[in-house]
Amino acid sequence: MVNGTANISIDGTLNTKLSEVSKGLIYENLARYAQLTEKDLDLRLKNRFSNLQGIKFNKTEFNDNWNDAIFTSNFDFSVPNYAKIQGNNIIINIIPINREETSLKKAKDRKFDFKVESGYVDEVSYVLTIPNGYKMPQSFEAIKVKSAFGEYSLEIHPKDQNNLEIKRVYKQLPGSFSKEKYNEYVEFRRQIAGYDNTKLLLEKL
Repeated sequence: MVNGTANISIDGTLNTKLSEVSKGLIYENLARYAQLTEKDLDLRLKNRFSNLQGIKFNKTEFNDNWNDAIFTSNFDFSVPNYAKIQGNNIIINIIPINREETSLKKAKDRKFDFKVESGYVDEVSYVLTIPNGYKMPQSFEAIKVKSAFGEYSLEIHPKDQNNLEIKRVYKQLPGSFSKEKYNEYVEFRRQIAGYDNTKLLLEKL
């Protein structure tokens, strides 16, 4: 689960302060961060956040609760040119980290059933501050998806003139499925990846 705050400047720079709480299967991978040297940690984080070109970490803090297998990461970072400036408008991808991606391809004649080994829940919730003199040109219609493979929701709620509350929840369900369902699963994963790449238009007043 990720929560925190972020702001976008008029030159497209994204500044964030996010806290991520990880548990379950992902705990073992992230808990190793606390044991890395500063140089190796910087490389590992830049590799993890490779979609954020030019990312600069101003501060990183980690807390490893070994007894409960909970790892907390606190990130303070900036990303130049995160948003695109188009005329007087700003276009921003509203999910900065933990975007779902997929390289799965549909099969014309799949021969075997398939299994999704592990389920998980990934949530990104934060308040985005937009520059003075900008607004959302229209309300954002919530996105909701529910299938045998999982659930997804994406919502944006204006808190006031300059602050937007953004919440995305993705729940991947484990299970065994027939080969006839494989292409549906591929389409589901593609759909989620597409929604995680949702852009927000900020219009200059």
